[in-house]
Amino acid sequence: MAKDEKRVYTRSVEQKISIAKEWLEEHKGMDIFRYWEYVDPQTMINLMEEFAYQTLKVNARAILEEQGCFVDNLWHVDDVMCKIKCDEDEAQEILHSVLTNDWIVEQMQISIDDVADALELPRKEEDD
Repeated sequence: MAKDEKRVYTRSVEQKISIAKEWLEEHKGMDIFRYWEYVDPQTMINLMEEFAYQTLKVNARAILEEQGCFVDNLWHVDDVMCKIKCDEDEAQEILHSVLTNDWIVEQMQISIDDVADALELPRKEEDD
């Protein structure tokens, strides 16, 4: 569970209702209101929180991609925690150590060069 998710679940019902009302206000025109009477308020709040969280994730990836970041291969603490008995902080530490390892970084640079060579793309001069 991500740190942001922990914060969401410690909110009071009143805070969740307030968040839900704000979300609904921002998303006027959606046909979500027709379902309100069929679903208990807590379930609707949970659904809206999950929708907002998933929307945030998609938007975050889009923003990073627009800034030139590669986002197709992101690592998550769950990738570690499904194999290792550890908490989220330890999993983050493991991911950091692995992904910033000198050998891994060097292999990425070598692979970039190899793929560029295969595509017959010219190298930049050092003063470019």
